[in-house]
Amino acid sequence: MKAGFELFPIGPMALRAGIGGKSASLGISFHTPQTRVDYAMEVGKGVKHRISVGIGLGKGSTKTPLASIPLPFGGVIGVVDISGPVEGGEGRIGVMSFALGSDIIESQIIRLYEDKRVKGILLRIRDLDATYGAVQEIRREVYEARASGKRVVAYVDGDAIGPAYYLASAAELVVVPPVGAVGGLGTMAVIERYGGLLKKIGIEWETIERGAFKGSTNPMAEGFSSEAQRDEILSLIEDLHERLVKDIAASRSLPEEEVRRIADGRMFTALDAMRRYKLVDLLGYYNDALELLRKACKLPRNAKVVNAMKLEPLPDFNPPFAKKIRVIMLNGEIVPGSGSPYPMMGYVGADDVVAQIDAARKDKATKAIVLRINSPGGSVVSCDQIWNEVMRARREGKVVVASIGDIGTSGGYYVASAADKIIANPGAIVGSIGVIFSKPSLQKLYEKLGIRVDVLKKGEYADIFSETRTLSDEEKAMIGALMDEEYRQFLRAVAMGRGSKIGRIEELAEGRIYTAERARSLGLIDDIGGFSDAIREAMRLGKIKGKPTLLFKEFPKSQEPQYLPIMWR
Repeated sequence: MKAGFELFPIGPMALRAGIGGKSASLGISFHTPQTRVDYAMEVGKGVKHRISVGIGLGKGSTKTPLASIPLPFGGVIGVVDISGPVEGGEGRIGVMSFALGSDIIESQIIRLYEDKRVKGILLRIRDLDATYGAVQEIRREVYEARASGKRVVAYVDGDAIGPAYYLASAAELVVVPPVGAVGGLGTMAVIERYGGLLKKIGIEWETIERGAFKGSTNPMAEGFSSEAQRDEILSLIEDLHERLVKDIAASRSLPEEEVRRIADGRMFTALDAMRRYKLVDLLGYYNDALELLRKACKLPRNAKVVNAMKLEPLPDFNPPFAKKIRVIMLNGEIVPGSGSPYPMMGYVGADDVVAQIDAARKDKATKAIVLRINSPGGSVVSCDQIWNEVMRARREGKVVVASIGDIGTSGGYYVASAADKIIANPGAIVGSIGVIFSKPSLQKLYEKLGIRVDVLKKGEYADIFSETRTLSDEEKAMIGALMDEEYRQFLRAVAMGRGSKIGRIEELAEGRIYTAERARSLGLIDDIGGFSDAIREAMRLGKIKGKPTLLFKEFPKSQEPQYLPIMWR
């Protein structure tokens, strides 16, 4: 049964009462044309109080609440579920694949450690398959949670192997099942090549590269074209592995040499991992991890346990004249035009990004722009289009910070280079300054299948991009000349954006890829950090004091860019 009433004893005052389900509520409000104060008390499983204050601006304005503050009650344990494939940024939805975005997980952790009601955080990790950049950025927020005074326990529901243990080790205490395996801390890269298969069935994949290392990970090649390419990937693996060793050693207060010795891919029983190698603190299950966290937080056994996704957030104090930071997502391949209205589809349209930058540039209240990049690149023209718009915003006084999560290579790095500052996770992959062109020729496949294709044309090169034949030497030279100019423009853009000389950028280019740590030492990025660090840097450069409002584009999109105000705390 549900029932309620509302009384107006005097002009601006309203009294309310209601009953529904297993709870009842009482409330009182004072409303004037320009102000609003509300108080409500809900009685059910415990007592909750809420106060909200609002100010209207101008005649007839809407009294949007400036603050809505639930009064603290008890002590809560927040649970963050982390499972399955995880990638940097917003994640990805494909026809045959899905990956959760690290930004989503980080937002849950931030919500918990900023909520005064929450005393402890439990990370529940299951079947995790995550990239280095994603794990490292989530780890940074775990450290932020611990620094804020929250107790953090990680429970690995299954085997604590590879990324699952890497992430769990950032917690104060690690719990694994007694029959679980622990370890698997080796580092590898798997590059699948389909060139040989294509050749067997009659498909020739023609590739033209500008940059000796640009084709190192080309899936359509038959293998590495040189030992230098192989060495480049091995160097990358070594850098990533060394960071993993250092992170786990620091988290677990173990000597680096000891961690390095056992981080070779071997696995241990849970008991050995705890007693012999000190990688684990307790053998147990989910309820044991909860009990451990309750004791660490000095909470009663009946303390409330809430999933971070279901925890009602504390509304933000949202002053009407707060300075703004516009956050612009570049998630996936950068393509011409509008791209997908949904950010997780794996590609982003240049026109959409340019429209968002343009809106930020024209908005006087927007003091900074953060480009959140998780992109391997895309169309040269599209990336140059965005680069020019970023430079225009900078010339007109906007601060621009690039935040690279998992990957910012090729066109992704092209765009990032236009920013005032580039900040990336230590394991993010950056660079790949180079240009590549490829097209298939199905001529031999058609012959095998008995397919006849008649091409009728006017103009010698009208069918230059046709899949019915291979390129002639003259056509390869023609395309190569165009690529030479694109490569030179890439070098010029990076040199201008980074304030460097073209000769220096050329030394670092040739399609080479680097970890963010190596890139920082070479001057290709400015600092190591995650999205939160990029926001702080934008606040510093933009001279923003207090809490700015972060603006993210809403999806699905409408005709004009629409933005969702989210407070940065």
